[in-house]
Amino acid sequence: MFGRISPTSAKEVKKELEGKVNYILDGGKSKFGIESTVIAFENNKPVILRPGFITKDKIEKVLRRNVEYILNKKFRDVLSPGLLKMHYSPVTPLYLCDDNFNIKSLNNLNAGFLDLNKFSNLNELASGLFSEIRKLDEKHFDFIISKKTIDEGIGYAINDRLEKASHGKIRFTNNKPIITKK
Repeated sequence: MFGRISPTSAKEVKKELEGKVNYILDGGKSKFGIESTVIAFENNKPVILRPGFITKDKIEKVLRRNVEYILNKKFRDVLSPGLLKMHYSPVTPLYLCDDNFNIKSLNNLNAGFLDLNKFSNLNELASGLFSEIRKLDEKHFDFIISKKTIDEGIGYAINDRLEKASHGKIRFTNNKPIITKK
């Protein structure tokens, strides 16, 4: 459904669209997980509207020229999917925390933690990101917390999805959550 967590398997599509469609074609689990890279040309220069599995470096290598990100630029019209401030969002509010976050802060809270370290590399993380968010969302926590990953290569696209899925930021002071909403 628009604005929600992207499904990456037929099973997830079925959960999302139960009773709304007659058939679902099962082509297996999505290989890449996150949506495609979207590029455009602005003033004859290639720009990335939405980062995806095909990274900036790969595009620059093929085009033999620099490519810019224009992710949060204000447009009169939305030029591409995934450019809204919030997108890919679970029903359960997801908040991003800083690197100093300690999982022990969640003691006595009904909160889930999206553990990005369970994936062996960024490609595996990209492939499993939405499924992991969906699993946490289905557990009916009060909120979900995630850190970001490294901001390079496909990590840039992963962080873009996390940022857009989030409802804001969270930090803990004296073991109490302080939330800053978008």
